[in-house]
Amino acid sequence: MFHVIEQDCGVRIGHADLSIRSMPASNAVAAALEVEPGSSLLGIERVVYSRDGAPVLFEALNYRGDAFQYQLRIERSKR
Repeated sequence: MFHVIEQDCGVRIGHADLSIRSMPASNAVAAALEVEPGSSLLGIERVVYSRDGAPVLFEALNYRGDAFQYQLRIERSKR
């Protein structure tokens, strides 16, 4: 998606803000994820901004707590 924003739209990406939280499943989301309404879900929201600070992309994702895996690689700086 970033490639499309930068190459096709000519907008340079500057930064993104990411929020991860526990949240209850609404009726519609519960039906889609096959859980009970009110079940605890992992909610992730991300807003991507251009270099001049304008928002260019918003994502809102919901994950079942029993079906989520997060992997992260952190490399040490080579100073």
